Amino acid sequence: MVKTVIRAANNMVITFDERGNQMPQYQGRYEDVKRKIMADFGTEAAYIHWFGISSRPDMVSLVNW
Repeated sequence: MVKTVIRAANNMVITFDERGNQMPQYQGRYEDVKRKIMADFGTEAAYIHWFGISSRPDMVSLVNW
């Protein structure tokens, strides 16, 4: 189902499925979507922090996401 979950510096979350399509039902402010994402996907997704101006995001564990 979900492949990638990205948390940006402004605390917005973007999610993509295995085909690269966005999943709007799991996108929004981190505080609003965090529990739903963690409950529905657990460790099956790639969790990413994309903070600052780095051209490369940091992959993190679910615990640190």
